[in-house]
Amino acid sequence: MLLALGQLADPRMLRLLLKTAAITLLLFAVLGTLGWFALDWALGQAGLRDGLFTGAEGLRGLASLVLVLIAGWLLWRVGAVAVIGF
Repeated sequence: MLLALGQLADPRMLRLLLKTAAITLLLFAVLGTLGWFALDWALGQAGLRDGLFTGAEGLRGLASLVLVLIAGWLLWRVGAVAVIGF
């Protein structure tokens, strides 16, 4: 473990770590945006339309945002390992 921690100061390892984090963040930003629009559309199709009550659009947006954030939190490690694998 101490050998692995010592390698974190190596510039090659830092570049790899930063590159992986940047690509993973970009990937999650794109997937999160697409997921937000998809969930917003799906909730609208499920009956939570804008005209249903005042603030329905805001409620759909909030529900979509919360679900995308939870999915991003749970899938972060899987995404980072996939990026490192490539």
